[in-house]
Amino acid sequence: MGDDAVGIKILEGLKNIGLPDNVEIHECSSEFDLINIVDKADELIIVDSMLSGVEPGTVVVEELRADMGEVKPITSLHGLDITSVLPLVKAINGKPSKVIFVGIEAEDISVKEGLSPKVESAIPEAIKTILNLIGV
Repeated sequence: MGDDAVGIKILEGLKNIGLPDNVEIHECSSEFDLINIVDKADELIIVDSMLSGVEPGTVVVEELRADMGEVKPITSLHGLDITSVLPLVKAINGKPSKVIFVGIEAEDISVKEGLSPKVESAIPEAIKTILNLIGV
């Protein structure tokens, strides 16, 4: 899976730390999975690998708003068009009130075992960032 697996590695790290009872961790791989999660969430943090042109291993934090439109579309490496899903769900039920995207810039997305060293070394920073976002 190469660097594409960094989101899963971060979620595993968060599970090992232990999170407050009001925090849930979900893995999703399709827009339908994402819609189901977004539909139920009051606040949401989306964690994934990305390709944006910044230095590999860079952790990017971006608040996503339902009204972002075409301003800065963010598509994860799984093809989840996050900026398309948000307005749809928000229009239906008004949730979630806040969505944060935590992206880790990928270096090598070829099909292989393990992460590239730069991306692997970014995992602790991404976990710390997420813990700060949820107030832990």
